[in-house]
Amino acid sequence: MISLPRSHKRILLAAVIAAVTLGCASVRGLPNPAVRRGWRPLLVGYLANSSIYSPAPFYVKRLLTSGSAARLDQVNYASASVGNGRCSLADPVADLGTTYNAENSVDGKADEPGSGFRGYFHQLEELKHRYPQLKILISLEGSPKDFAVDARPENRAAFLALLRKANLLQ
Repeated sequence: MISLPRSHKRILLAAVIAAVTLGCASVRGLPNPAVRRGWRPLLVGYLANSSIYSPAPFYVKRLLTSGSAARLDQVNYASASVGNGRCSLADPVADLGTTYNAENSVDGKADEPGSGFRGYFHQLEELKHRYPQLKILISLEGSPKDFAVDARPENRAAFLALLRKANLLQ
């Protein structure tokens, strides 16, 4: 197996996804949806909570400064965990615990160190305020057994109630 630097792996992954996406649109015998008037592909950004630990951490603000945020349809955030009928944070430090200064914060204001709502969740919320049409999804990880339990109607309802209470669900 070839060992590549993380930045090269990201570029390679993006190229593979683009090739697969474009290739699927032109399968023989099927009309190419790109030729329909007004159609455009869904543009999705992927953000792993582990990105904060990189030697050059990824800050959500970079989506603003690069102009990418205005072009994105959705951001897929990885990740949270499921288990025992509950959803939980996979990395509480990255998700809620990291304090951003004014320089790397989406809204240009430093986080309050005593606030319980910081980290990527707060930065994604600020991005959503600027771009209300942007969809933010979270990837859930867990075992198949956990997903079977968590998919029960009562557990889904409890999870949605929790998201509404936290004002994370529209």
